[in-house]
Amino acid sequence: MSSRDIISLLNPWWREGGVRKDLAKPYRRRAFNEIVGALEYGQIQIITGLRRVGKSTLLYQTVEHLISSGVDPLNIFYYSFDIALGNPLEILKSYSNLTGVDWRNERVYVFFDEIQKAREWSSWLKLIYDSHPNIKLVVSGSSSLHLEENAHRNLAGRFILHKVEPLSLIEFFELKTGRRVENPELWRDDLLITLKDYIRKPFPEIVNWSELRAAEYIRESVLEKVVSSDLSPHGLDPSRTLELLTIFYSEPGSYLNVNSLAGELNMSKKTLYKYLEYMKSSYLVRFLRNYRPSVRASSRKMRRVYPYHWSLTFGLMGDVERGHLVESMVASILDASYYWRKGNREVDFILTNGRIVPVEVKAKDRIRKEDLGNLLYFLRKFGLDTGFLIYEGEDGSMEVGGKHVRASSLLSLCIYGALMLD
Repeated sequence: MSSRDIISLLNPWWREGGVRKDLAKPYRRRAFNEIVGALEYGQIQIITGLRRVGKSTLLYQTVEHLISSGVDPLNIFYYSFDIALGNPLEILKSYSNLTGVDWRNERVYVFFDEIQKAREWSSWLKLIYDSHPNIKLVVSGSSSLHLEENAHRNLAGRFILHKVEPLSLIEFFELKTGRRVENPELWRDDLLITLKDYIRKPFPEIVNWSELRAAEYIRESVLEKVVSSDLSPHGLDPSRTLELLTIFYSEPGSYLNVNSLAGELNMSKKTLYKYLEYMKSSYLVRFLRNYRPSVRASSRKMRRVYPYHWSLTFGLMGDVERGHLVESMVASILDASYYWRKGNREVDFILTNGRIVPVEVKAKDRIRKEDLGNLLYFLRKFGLDTGFLIYEGEDGSMEVGGKHVRASSLLSLCIYGALMLD
């Protein structure tokens, strides 16, 4: 198929005057408002995240928004590098030849999907951005390694990053029921009923699927697609990658011993580090470092490994032990980067966004004083007044040993995320 034919097929609104509903689906995620709101700024918008979270749908919905706002459909150009590779400048020239739109001088909106697959993409975008301020660039991609690192290196000050996660509980409920949730407290009982279903199916396409089909989807359309399409071109053997994922997903929160693991897999440490870095950068796993106030960027030693998003474990493991699941959910929702351990004392997660916030996790609905021992020790050691507990009971608070512990349910965490820690 010629480049001209590909471009024509990818931009049906040039002929039809609008975007088909199967492309710009009716439900609008919260990220949609962020993207549309940022259109007024000049920077390049970069949309990144795990596969199948709906990045392409967000692009199509933004196209639809522009057309409904009065933008000429011919002045909106979409291209997917997942369909065919090419030089962005040559692709733009083909766009002009096909439509007669002078992209060099007219106000045009350019959407590049799976941009990380274009060779030296960030350098091309920098050239286009700097030389043609009339162009509004919105790009997306699935691998953060190629997007975020290259963007920070070559596009400093020129981009706004939108990181799209799998569905939140509220988004899942809205998409499943067709109801809009403005005040979550009014819907708390309904959200609690929905929680079990949500945990296994937080991707837009599968909210109404059975658990078995949903697990197959996560394995085939998310995990195996990332492994085969995003990682294998970089020399990572798919079977090895899946083997590592199985090890990490079978026991979330385990400590990473590179020497032992490399020996077990008969792999050099250098090669193993390569696998680990690419798996992290493709949103398959997350690594937590042991918190130290004086040295935030601690060494590679004593790292803990979690699935990037808890739902990925269902694609490989089937059922997941409840304690591991709850801990993985907290790590995902809080986007955790640190834990704390010293000797035989440990706190599950430490958040450091402007202040130190210790978070302990218990997969139980009743808490005894001894369950809070490590959290209280951490509060005393670092001179803090308040710690947080995530568990499966009711929201509340308690004073223990002169320290304040705020207890929040797993449901509240899923509804409010990190906001509940404010």
